[in-house]
Amino acid sequence: MEITEILVDQNGFPAEMFQVLDPEGNVVHQNLLDLVSKEQLVDFYKWMVKIRIADRRAINLQRTGQMGTYPSVYGQEACQVGSGLGLEKEDWLVPTFRETGTMWCFGVPLYQTLLYWMGNETGSKMPEDVNCLPIAITVGGHLPHAMGIAWANKRQNKPGAVLCSFGDGATSEGDFHAALNFAGQIQTANVFFCQNNGFAISTPRSIQTAAKSIAQKAFAYGVKAIQVDGNDVVAVYLAVKQALKEAKENLTPVLIEAVTYRLGDHTTVDNSKLYRADDEVTEMQRREPIARLKKYIEATGLWDEAKEAQLLEECKKGVDEIAEKALTHAKLDPKNMFTMMYAEMTPALQKQHDEFLKQ
Repeated sequence: MEITEILVDQNGFPAEMFQVLDPEGNVVHQNLLDLVSKEQLVDFYKWMVKIRIADRRAINLQRTGQMGTYPSVYGQEACQVGSGLGLEKEDWLVPTFRETGTMWCFGVPLYQTLLYWMGNETGSKMPEDVNCLPIAITVGGHLPHAMGIAWANKRQNKPGAVLCSFGDGATSEGDFHAALNFAGQIQTANVFFCQNNGFAISTPRSIQTAAKSIAQKAFAYGVKAIQVDGNDVVAVYLAVKQALKEAKENLTPVLIEAVTYRLGDHTTVDNSKLYRADDEVTEMQRREPIARLKKYIEATGLWDEAKEAQLLEECKKGVDEIAEKALTHAKLDPKNMFTMMYAEMTPALQKQHDEFLKQ
């Protein structure tokens, strides 16, 4: 298989989803694995481990009342790392609410994301040198924004593509279809990255749509598509790089369906044991992304127990320091919900602000 073969338009659809490493860490396409260096493979692994440790720390913060509701990325680390590291500095990231790792890889400090989930409005203030929109809580509502940024870039002849990340539940919202329809018609440099983790909260994908895949929904709008194994970080990275290349060079939007699995609850206020069987989760844990890559890099001599122990120690220490920084940040100011919405408050916001202060 060649890298260009994973990109399919409405004239065809791949018989198999794109994969480079299988669940046991075996190589499926050596020529594609050769497109990434040994150093990159180790870097992918380190990032996924670091994100998982940060994810666990965030859940602990919520459980101890030090942070609000949090959406875990447990099991989706390959999607997060593959997409986050696949972006170039000139590109834009338009995230949904389950992008702790993606944003971190792209340059948004974990500190900022933790502040956001602690209810601190400064957590939505992205670094000036990182093209990233704030976290979007509304399901699918950010997709038209992503299309709009790409359209503005096209009209102003600006470089870069726009990667918008969302879950499978968003594809049941009208905003998904509106965004793809406009992108296909206007031909914008958009990459719509769907992390199909199997569930929209408690609703399985099979109940959401009768379509055989989410990727094939692209064809109705003249958008190209890729279906990739979302637990294979190498495949995700290559798929994202190829889609971004196509979007930027040919102004062709691409929909990527990354088939993964949410091993944790939807959020910290969810209990997934109520709607899925334990044996299903156990089987999907066998396919999880970190163990998959670890098997390969250990088998090829790139990793060993000593390196693993050092990585875990460094990651835990680093994440603890970041969490402590967020916890010791200045006290929350409720007025910020009004004053930090726009550069200048609108008349409606000003009225709400004034009424709030009278209470």
